[in-house]
Amino acid sequence: MNAIKYPLIRITLSLIIGIAISSFVTINLIISSVLCSTLFVALLILYSKIKQNRKFQIVFDFLFPLQFIAIGILLIPLQSDKAYANFIGNKKFDANVPSIIQFEVDHRLKPTQYYERYLVNIEYLNTSPCIGNAILRIHKSDSSFTLPRSSTGILTSFLKQVPTPSNPGSFNYQQYLEKKEIYYQITTNYDSISIKKVSYFSIASLADRIRNSVKSKFKNKALNKEQLAITSALLLGEREDISPELSENYAAAGAIHLLAISGLHIGIIFLFLSIILKPLNRLGKKGTVIRSVIIILLLWGFAIISGLSPSVVRAVTMFSLLAFATLIKRNPNSINVISISALILLSFNARLFYDVGFQLSYLAVLGIVIIQPRLFKWLRTKNKILNYFIGLITVSLAAQLAVLPLSLYYFHQFPTLFILSNLLLIPLVTIILMLGILLTVILLVSTGIENYLVKFFGKLINVMNSVVGIVAEQEEFILNQIPFTTINLITLFFLIGSLVYLLYKRSSVSITLILISIILVQIGVLLNRQLYNKDELVIFQVVGETLITKKENREIKGFTDSLTEYKQQILESYKLSQSANSLEIDSVPNVFKIKGTYLLKIDTSNVCIPLENLHSVLLTHSPRINLDRLIDSLQPERIIADGSNYFSFVNKWEETCRKRKLPFHATQKMGAYIFK
Repeated sequence: MNAIKYPLIRITLSLIIGIAISSFVTINLIISSVLCSTLFVALLILYSKIKQNRKFQIVFDFLFPLQFIAIGILLIPLQSDKAYANFIGNKKFDANVPSIIQFEVDHRLKPTQYYERYLVNIEYLNTSPCIGNAILRIHKSDSSFTLPRSSTGILTSFLKQVPTPSNPGSFNYQQYLEKKEIYYQITTNYDSISIKKVSYFSIASLADRIRNSVKSKFKNKALNKEQLAITSALLLGEREDISPELSENYAAAGAIHLLAISGLHIGIIFLFLSIILKPLNRLGKKGTVIRSVIIILLLWGFAIISGLSPSVVRAVTMFSLLAFATLIKRNPNSINVISISALILLSFNARLFYDVGFQLSYLAVLGIVIIQPRLFKWLRTKNKILNYFIGLITVSLAAQLAVLPLSLYYFHQFPTLFILSNLLLIPLVTIILMLGILLTVILLVSTGIENYLVKFFGKLINVMNSVVGIVAEQEEFILNQIPFTTINLITLFFLIGSLVYLLYKRSSVSITLILISIILVQIGVLLNRQLYNKDELVIFQVVGETLITKKENREIKGFTDSLTEYKQQILESYKLSQSANSLEIDSVPNVFKIKGTYLLKIDTSNVCIPLENLHSVLLTHSPRINLDRLIDSLQPERIIADGSNYFSFVNKWEETCRKRKLPFHATQKMGAYIFK
């Protein structure tokens, strides 16, 4: 635990704090630059005077972390496309008029039910040079054609901003993309795209061709769709083809991390390479240098082929540092290695801090490095075989404990059988990964013996998927829909930190910290109850449907005439966001009462009930009414139209309300309406 005193850790933590501050407070690029420069000059002056007067050391030690906090604050605006005059958002264009767009394909994204999706870099907008990222959505067709990586294309379509979520509790996709510097989306079809240039010599394009070649060779060897999807995930870093059902099984079994190339996979490859290249050490110092260089080059080659995802880059950076340390005959501190890798990656791309995978992978590694040795020390025996399994258990336990707060915060579920899953699956993944790499080399050479190995490889994948399926079926051991807010996140991290401190130092201070953290967790729960213990009525936006909820004292009642799977998802998300205790479903009544006022629903039956204290009229399912006459008769304060109405009707009602200067809310245009 003395690692916190190391300068590298203090620098990295200070940089992270600065990046975190910039996500809550927008600071001008000029102001943050001046702040960084001023602190830098002050540190130089203080450093020159430390030898003359040791009192300056105190001020220097105080300003040193502030310098890196300031750098962290500066990095976000400095690396942002918005800082440039030719950023798309700084260009004048009409989003309702088709634009001529020239783009370069960055990479393919996971497809949805209706669209193939790509991340593209926009190069020209209506012949004007520009920069900026966008999501390109292409309507699915029978064609298997895909856009090559690093290819340049031209299309004419609408350039729209990524929409905000229409309903409370829904995943904020706009905010998620904004953290990645993606602000726009384009929707089109394959026939509308003209490929102008295909780059065959860029690293990304070369890696893409290698991936496609490997996938093609495995596919030709009779791997089925599910086996090929797992192979692509483990060897090539492509998870786009994994079915939602299979992905859900891995998540429920607490093994979803096995499908994303990360520290575990890179560690297995590092160990594999270290073993097979060990004979080079016999050549002396020259052999050690050659061995380390080959390992580093092969690791980065694998990282490039697998798409340079944040988790892969983080892991490869760390193991490259370990290989370099071996080269210079140093025994590096593990936490220092983690700090250096984070410092390097965040310096080049500060927005990696917002990447969930980046956060989880670093926390998992920290948990393994800090927590696992102490747990293993407590549990180890004199039996080597038993110690192997204890090692696996403590590694899983330490990693899961470290990521627990973030897992609950982002995913709201906890697989209690994660230890069993990892005990069974990690040895399997190790064999599959090593055999997969060996098979890839053999397939490229085409020796003829690969047919038997591929069959065995496919059966191993089937075994792994079957184990995952069996564990995932134990639904009583999977805790789902766990309400978990920012307050819970902070207090749980504090509690886990206190427990870790106790592992290293048993004292009255550590016991006191644990008691304080338990109290804080309870206070957090009470604060959440108070925060969400407010009554509200929500009219949701659902295309062609009516969906309403009424919340009273953390009890939610949903109103709809037919409960579809999509509406069930909306209701569950809303319940989770409100930390509600229960959810009941009923048919839609004609009148709702909230806080002494009324909401009257009018549908095709045209039933109008005169009410005192009428607040709003809700129009559903396109009733054929004379809105002017209805307003004169009922005198509502507001007219609301939900997503069940025809768009032409909504436009007509909106114009009527505009002329009468009566507030009008159309959920199709403005999202859900909330009475509080």
